[in-house]
Amino acid sequence: LGSTSSEIGTNVGKGTFSANVTISNCTNNGEVRWSYNTKPEDAFNNLCFGGIVGYLEGNISKCTNNGFLYAHGWRTDDSGAGYTKYIGFGGIAGIATCNVTDCHNTGNIDVSATLTGGAAGAGYVGSSAWSAVAGIVGHSGTKAYTISGCTNKAETMNVDMHMLKGNGSSGSFGGIVGVTYAKLSNCQNYANLDFSSRFKKLYAGGVAGYYEINAATDGLCNYGDFTYDAGVIPSHIANHSVELHVAGIIGHMVGNVNNTKSGFNPWINEGDLTIIGGNASTTKCYGGITGYVEATNTAMAIRGEKAKDYWNKGNIT
Repeated sequence: LGSTSSEIGTNVGKGTFSANVTISNCTNNGEVRWSYNTKPEDAFNNLCFGGIVGYLEGNISKCTNNGFLYAHGWRTDDSGAGYTKYIGFGGIAGIATCNVTDCHNTGNIDVSATLTGGAAGAGYVGSSAWSAVAGIVGHSGTKAYTISGCTNKAETMNVDMHMLKGNGSSGSFGGIVGVTYAKLSNCQNYANLDFSSRFKKLYAGGVAGYYEINAATDGLCNYGDFTYDAGVIPSHIANHSVELHVAGIIGHMVGNVNNTKSGFNPWINEGDLTIIGGNASTTKCYGGITGYVEATNTAMAIRGEKAKDYWNKGNIT
């Protein structure tokens, strides 16, 4: 492969909103495998990998992936030449700037990636250098869209991603979505999540890794056990500010939930959360519901009519 970008999906590689693309009632039952050569001349800037579609600007609904998704490699040389710019990987879609409705994944996911950091790969979540992996959509935006009625019932999700050099990039992993600015509603993860990574900023959650809330959000549930191995952060990353925000529902949340409306469907975490490793200098924020809340009024960031609106039944070790 000698191109600067790659979109991989079983039904559609890339769709654009200008073409009014809508994908519905599609099912994948086959394995999707991808491996990447270590030679820098084979590198690319973007990898968008999904069981149904790699990259989509349009709408997707009533689609299911039952196939095993496997992606290993993505390494470049230490000079930073031909670095991988960003990765979006999902059971349904790698990157979806659209509405995602009633979509489901049962296929197991296995991702192993080594990336070049440095100035070229040192962005924050939302920039051009994040990497996002999830059971439904790796990266989803913008605030005009909704992800609703989706489930991830894979038996396992194994993700192992590391930075080669530089001050590290940002990674975001989730049972439903890795990074999202869209509204989340009535989505459940049942998969056991097993993540290992070395990033400057890592956000991981049973439902979403990084979530900028823009509307009342309800019905977010995680029933799978979650193991995160931070290992020993290497010196080229640890010398900078390192953040690990991990939780049963949302790893890093921006905005206020403030669900005081009647008929609110609660957030529920029943999965056990296990954290391994991490340097003493690393900022670690762990929680059964959220790991870190970034809000204008922190005291009002998560509020409901009743305490039962937010339940954590899982253990944290």
